[in-house]
Amino acid sequence: MLRERVYVEKMEGLAWEEALVWEGTHPELHHLQDELTKRRDKRLMLAERKREYEIGALERKRKEENVNVWDHWEHARDELQTDMVAETNRKRRKLERERRALERPVGARGIPVPILNPPPAPTLREITID
Repeated sequence: MLRERVYVEKMEGLAWEEALVWEGTHPELHHLQDELTKRRDKRLMLAERKREYEIGALERKRKEENVNVWDHWEHARDELQTDMVAETNRKRRKLERERRALERPVGARGIPVPILNPPPAPTLREITID
């Protein structure tokens, strides 16, 4: 009889706990749900922080790459401008030389006629005796 009584008491206790679970008022259930909710909220908060950090890092990287692209473009533009100015100046100087050459009067003396059979050069003795 004692065994049955213990069995009945345990069954009543389990029925009572089952009723609390179905009603949603069981203290252990509340504790577990609160703990799981806290963990979930913390994971969500950390995931949100990570996402915000990654978005910020990507924005900083994009801005840095944008600045690098503009720097490269400006450098290429300046180099092209320098090359074009140098080329224009070379062409201008060449045209000025050609213009001066055309405007310069041809001299009365032309190109001297080369000597076909030059006399032999004097020796050192001949030079010192004179």
